[in-house]
Formats: sequence, structure tokens, C-alpha cells
Amino acid sequence: MSSSAALACALVATVAPTPARAQAPHELEHDVAVDVAVTGTAIALTIGSELAKPEILPKGCRWCDRDEDGTDALNSVDRGARRSLKWTDTRTARQLSDVGGLLVTPGATFGLLSLAAADARAGKALSIDVLIVLQSVALSQLANQVAKFSFGRERPFVHELSESEKGKSDKPLDENVSFYSGHSSLVFSLATAAGTVASMRGYRLAPLVWAAGVPIAATTAYLRVAGDKHYLTDVLVGSAMGAAFGALVPLLFHARKSDDPAAAAFSPGVVNAPSAPIIGTSGTF
Repeated sequence: MSSSAALACALVATVAPTPARAQAPHELEHDVAVDVAVTGTAIALTIGSELAKPEILPKGCRWCDRDEDGTDALNSVDRGARRSLKWTDTRTARQLSDVGGLLVTPGATFGLLSLAAADARAGKALSIDVLIVLQSVALSQLANQVAKFSFGRERPFVHELSESEKGKSDKPLDENVSFYSGHSSLVFSLATAAGTVASMRGYRLAPLVWAAGVPIAATTAYLRVAGDKHYLTDVLVGSAMGAAFGALVPLLFHARKSDDPAAAAFSPGVVNAPSAPIIGTSGTF
């Protein structure tokens, strides 16, 4: 081995971090009764709105991407993305997106979050972690229902049908709920909430939760465009909204407890000197 190679190896060995040792997780603010009530209410309202679709949804599209004279007015971004990303076999893309949204993403995120908690020997914290993630997802899906029913955007595959063909698909009630993508909102709220909770807890495997969850969510979102179920803007907004709920619900409502020794390890203090008080800091590094 050359001297330069030997020196490089020595430097790497010197600066490379040693594997972090699992430490006790940070405590997060929560109230089980309140959190269960909020989560359950959001789920109930979402399911209720789904059952009430025939009465709630407009008979036609409100956002039709057409001018008053019926001329196609779809924006160039969605038009170009649809042309480039849509699969010839849209049925397979739709089936894969359902598998990704309903099975793969939930299985991966909850599985990895469980692994991260087990690695930190935080089995008791896992139930709260799962509740916080479910709360984030439930609120995200309720917001999605409100948006879809309010905007009433025509789905891309319906946009291409003649007026006589519209309303005759296998799911006619879903023809005008394109904005914004529910699958994208679901998977990104799952992946982001699990990653955020893992990071807030201080789990050693939190990067793994992020590294696996986000690509899986992004793949599912892409498949909604490939399956001609959503426009690119539907998917981008859905992904952003899901990520926002996944991050903000834990951060705003489940912050680290103020009495958590690890969270309070660095705090400002005042050191009294004979002449004058000196502002200083104390903590564990």
C-alpha cells in the first residue's frame, strides 16, 4: 500500500464516527384520551363524507379545465406531464398505486418505526408513536376530502371522454375528485409523520425511517399520474399537504416534554460574580 493510501486510511479511521449507542428516547407531549378522540373524529368524518358522496358531490365538474365554449384549457405543465408520465397500461399503474398506498407504505413506515423503537428499547413509547402518526394521517385525509369535494376537478382520463361517455365509468362518483391526490396525501403523511416522530424521539434509526419511507411514498405518488388518475399538480399538492400534516401535527401538538432531561440538557443560566452578574450557559455536550 502506498504511503498516501495508508495516510488516507489512517485519517478515515480517526474521523469516522463510531456507531451511536441507543439511548433513552425523548418524551413527547400527549394526552391519550384527547388524541384518540381527535383521531377517531377525523376518521369518522372522513368515512361519513365518503358515504354521503351522492348527496355532497356536484353532479358535474366544477374545475373542468375547459373554457366556456368547451375548448380544452388544460395548463401546459399538466398536459406535458401527462403526455410524458402516463403509462400505456394505466390499469397496472393504478393497481400498483393502490398496493403502494394501502399496503407497502403503511407496512414499511410502521414496521421501520417499530424497529427504531425496539432498537432504542422504547417499546412503551411505540403505542404513542403510532397514535401520533395515525392522528397526522387522519387529519390529512379529512382535509383532503374537504378539498376534493370543494374543488370538484375532473380527472384526466375523464377529461378525454366525450360528454356522452362521462358518468359511465366503473366509479362515476369519483370522476370529479382529482384535486388533490388522496393517495399522495396519504403516503406522504404516513412517511413524514413516522420520520418526524422518530427524529423527535431521538431514535438512532430515524434516518432509516426517512430513507425508506419517502422514496416509497414518492413512487406511489408518481403511479397516480402514470395511471391517469391525477394530474401532476394534483400529486404535487397532495404530497406537499400530506408532508405538512405529517410534520406539523407532531411538531406543534406533541413537542418534547419540557421536563425531559435530555431535551433540557442545554439551558441558559446566570452566574453571579462579585462585581456583576454574567450571562452564561450550562449543559451537557
